[in-house]
Amino acid sequence: MKIYISEKETTTFIKRIRATSDETIVCIRVQQSSTQDCMILWDVENDREKESFDCDNDAMFFQDFNGSPYIAEQDYIVSCEQGCKLKSYNFAIDDFHMDNCSFKAQYGYRMEVQSHNFVIFRNVINLSFSFMTFVIKDHFDMYGHLQEDYYFDIEGTDFILERSSIFTTGDLVKNQYEKLSFILKNYQQIDPHLLESLHYQKPNLQL
Repeated sequence: MKIYISEKETTTFIKRIRATSDETIVCIRVQQSSTQDCMILWDVENDREKESFDCDNDAMFFQDFNGSPYIAEQDYIVSCEQGCKLKSYNFAIDDFHMDNCSFKAQYGYRMEVQSHNFVIFRNVINLSFSFMTFVIKDHFDMYGHLQEDYYFDIEGTDFILERSSIFTTGDLVKNQYEKLSFILKNYQQIDPHLLESLHYQKPNLQL
């Protein structure tokens, strides 16, 4: 591996190297400061950096059955494969203290690979949707975005179901500009991280 960190660096060093079920990549965790790390996905076959992600130093690394890596930090999950943050799993890293757990996050398969409907941490299953998601979505779809006093609830739009998001379901992106604009403006106002779900795509998706 042709990765190099200067000897003059006093705070930057390789912290950990993880292999996954995918034999073509390894994940290299580099500490950049007392609070920040960088996760580098290394292409073993071509001996080069494939992708990199800045993360908090308490962020957790995990993978799915195919060896695709993920990073859990703060209140979202980073899909390294898709290059985006996902908040639909109602995740908060403070809820998962695994210091005394022998089977830590990097072991086993945490993300349900077929549908992305849930993630498992310890004895907790984090669903990417709830029953109320679809109740709220149905109400929103009935021209809720056109009502002046409509209360926008992200529960009805921020979800992953069978590897589909609100933006890859139906014809929202193609034909419903006003509704799309309404969602994006509210996402920006509530939490800009929500906008990253725009990058989430189904395999072989064509818009």
